[in-house]
Amino acid sequence: MYMSRYDESQAPETVRPDFSKRKRHGNIKVMGALYLLTLALVIASIMYRDSFGSETIFFLVLVGLVTAQTLHALYSLQRNLDLVTEVEFQNALFSSGIRKNCDFSLILKGNGNFAFTDDGFKGFFPAFSLRNNGIEAFIDVIGLANSEAERLAIAMREHKHERFLFPMKDENGGQHQMILNIYPLMRPKDYFLIQGRKFVERGVGGVPKITPDNQKYIDYLLHNMPQGTYVASPSGHIRFMNHVLENWLGYNEGEAIDKALTIDDLIYTSDNVEKTDISLEDYSGELKLARKNGSLLHTTVDQHTVKDADNNVMAVFGMIKKVD
Repeated sequence: MYMSRYDESQAPETVRPDFSKRKRHGNIKVMGALYLLTLALVIASIMYRDSFGSETIFFLVLVGLVTAQTLHALYSLQRNLDLVTEVEFQNALFSSGIRKNCDFSLILKGNGNFAFTDDGFKGFFPAFSLRNNGIEAFIDVIGLANSEAERLAIAMREHKHERFLFPMKDENGGQHQMILNIYPLMRPKDYFLIQGRKFVERGVGGVPKITPDNQKYIDYLLHNMPQGTYVASPSGHIRFMNHVLENWLGYNEGEAIDKALTIDDLIYTSDNVEKTDISLEDYSGELKLARKNGSLLHTTVDQHTVKDADNNVMAVFGMIKKVD
């Protein structure tokens, strides 16, 4: 069973709680005791009515006690109604916020049970019943491969972000490329945000094309592979740099290309030391790269030249890994 992949000892019900319930209106026992005391005073006032000396004093005491209790009850009721309204508003903001750039969102407990699903999830999976179902049933519905399901379980056990790209059939038998992201929440512990969206390429007239061999699909894979990649022209100028390498070097998306940086610009060298020139050569080894802020990035570089039939260099393609 899929649930056996989870570490049950880390389920939210058994870990140390990091979210405490707050006493917003005082201790309920104290408030109950005060209400009973007020009621007792009202009853005592009626029983010892003659002790007040006059009907006016008796009436004022009785009205004062009843009024105080009534006003406090109305105040507490209004505070609770205001709190409910505030929570509903915050829930609306929360639900809208987590649906940004995705088709559906859900929050999962560490034991695989659902804690929250938004309207997008209900619209995307109308036949899916949340009652007595968890992540295992959800994985069966979306058709995630066993290897990917295992990777999802590992991500939850290790509390790390993971991304999945997989085909999923809809109720009409059509197939969509789906992107699924899982993010561990910092607090409360052992809760996870899962967001899903269709991977859709828009064609002529807005007709969706979900073909895994189109350019957007290739770009997505290049930008999300676990190492840096770049392509340079015969002049050594960077013509492509994936988001991973841009992030490592501290550049914004497309900034290295806009600045017409070359491979030589990325290689760091200290004063009075000859710089390694790999612009138009095959190269494999360690290199220090210069980040945008001037700091160093220790890497291993595996670079290859692409040549035409006349042995002229057409481009240079490189793969980069960080050295810890």
